[in-house]
Amino acid sequence: MKTVSKIIAILLCLAMMAGALVACEPGETGPQGPQGIQGAQGESGADGKDGTDGKDGKDGATIASVRYDEYGRLIITLTDGTILDPVEMPKDVGTDGLEYYPLPDGTYAVSMGTTKYLEKIEIRAYHNGKAVTQILPSAFLGAVNLKEISIPDSVTSIGNNAFSGCTRLTSVTIPDSVTSIGNGAFSDCTSLTSIVIPDNVTSIEDWAFRDCTSLQYNTYDKGLYLGNEENPYLVLVKASSNSITSCTIHENTKFIHFFAFYGCTSLESIVIPDSVTSIGNYAFGGCSSLTSVTIPASVTSIGDCAFGGCSSLTSITVDANNKTYMSKDGVLYSKDGATLICYPARKTATHFTIPDSVTSIGEYAFRDCTSLTSVTIGNSVTSIGEEAFCGCTSLTSIVIPDSVTSIGNRAFDGCTSLTIYCEAAFQPSGWPLNWDGSRPVVWGYTG
Repeated sequence: MKTVSKIIAILLCLAMMAGALVACEPGETGPQGPQGIQGAQGESGADGKDGTDGKDGKDGATIASVRYDEYGRLIITLTDGTILDPVEMPKDVGTDGLEYYPLPDGTYAVSMGTTKYLEKIEIRAYHNGKAVTQILPSAFLGAVNLKEISIPDSVTSIGNNAFSGCTRLTSVTIPDSVTSIGNGAFSDCTSLTSIVIPDNVTSIEDWAFRDCTSLQYNTYDKGLYLGNEENPYLVLVKASSNSITSCTIHENTKFIHFFAFYGCTSLESIVIPDSVTSIGNYAFGGCSSLTSVTIPASVTSIGDCAFGGCSSLTSITVDANNKTYMSKDGVLYSKDGATLICYPARKTATHFTIPDSVTSIGEYAFRDCTSLTSVTIGNSVTSIGEEAFCGCTSLTSIVIPDSVTSIGNRAFDGCTSLTIYCEAAFQPSGWPLNWDGSRPVVWGYTG
């Protein structure tokens, strides 16, 4: 059997196994009730009632995603969040020494194989007549002799740590076909001086260019950028210095990268143009002098803790035409109001009532909001994110309604004055052991 046929067969089998393992048939009708007892005057007792119907079984989970890990094993995630055991998949070693792994769509992913010590590698666009579309996670990790890499225009994604530690690699041209660059993809490429990133890229994950100490950036108003010949300012990678007080981001910038302004404690003013679509994780973390931020209509993604540690931040304003986010009274929400994303740390109010539209309090949402003494959480809320109230040192009491079924790690860490009141009689199974930040908890609270 050909390799591609094997993977299709395996996926079909796994899908059937997953369904067989978790699918249930509807419950059967319960048994007939017992015969009634005889009446006191010799009359027959009434027949017992029929038993109630059994409950329907839950629907079975199906396959949600399929990917390879850094060891070339297939990782399958089901729609209920279950991750099946890794599956060893067949691979082909090409005449070029590279290893090719089949993907569900009939294309291939590529990895280093026996080429680790080569100085020049050319990835071919096709293997066995099928396109090569992915560079696997850690595909060329630690290829310390590699000086030149040629990536074909069939490739659409570069995996996590794909070229990490390629310390002699000097330049990379990413073709227009690539849309995603993984976490740490080019980290520790200490000799890398230039990298061309196409406009078609839609995702650049954390640490993609970490410790690329020789990279030559394009500069504009206190920002260091990467991009391509037509748009040198596609990605704002970092500030030119941690001591900057203001920055106007270039009008052609699409990404504000992970950690871009992290630790710029003197930054007071930032201008984000309506070309920006993504603000990375911790992008403005620790900007303790920043007082306000305006999010343009173009932004579709704001990363975790993007404004964490902005201890002077009083308001976040979102353009009314933004289709992903909104703001109300300076607080950042998802557009539908269902997720509270960020409550600015320096708002002066001592009490806040979470709107009824909110079902989820995001990770780090109230982090270091030291003015708050109380927060009212309504029955609409079902989840509270990791470190959601971390560092709220003035918070004295909070009531968690029994509607909350999920709560993140260290949700109340550093809330040194806090007593937590829970309507639930005991800790729900979906809550981690360290959710409470070691604060006193009263269970079964009724008000």
